[in-house]
Amino acid sequence: MLEALQNDLATRFFEIPAERLQIGTAGTFEKKEDAEKWLAFVQSAFPQSSVYYFPLSCSIACHVGINALGVGVSVLAERN
Repeated sequence: MLEALQNDLATRFFEIPAERLQIGTAGTFEKKEDAEKWLAFVQSAFPQSSVYYFPLSCSIACHVGINALGVGVSVLAERN
């Protein structure tokens, strides 16, 4: 998953300035510590990026189960 995101950053988003990219992590963790570990792991893989964590909603959790995780990239809008 992280390799795919690294590839996307190098190929799909290479023209976007780093300050406009954010890495989002998500999960359905039972324990807060597990969510913190996932966030720290992703942050260590992308030290140059802003990384945040957001818990997945119950409507997603009921399909994927407990302790699922995910990652993605967001492009922030340009400010004029």
